[in-house]
Amino acid sequence: MKFILQIRQLTEKDLSRSAPYLPNNGDYEIYSQALCDDIANLKEISRVTQENSSLLIEINEPLSENKLRKLIKPFFTIEMMKNLRFVSLYKLE
Repeated sequence: MKFILQIRQLTEKDLSRSAPYLPNNGDYEIYSQALCDDIANLKEISRVTQENSSLLIEINEPLSENKLRKLIKPFFTIEMMKNLRFVSLYKLE
């Protein structure tokens, strides 16, 4: 089973009290790689590969999109959200 998690860099439209400034150059890559590594360390996950702003997540056992969403939600911390944004998560058919 495979899923695609899409993330993106912050833009000026995202600036708010919780993200008052755009991240430094290179921060997006650091945080997106950290997210990839965190997801890959879940026991339900067999492999995660990153291509630009898409993470291909391969699952060991059948898992619903909602269950996967709940598993990865804790990785989107306040600090993480200062550097990237969640776009979508969907199952590859």
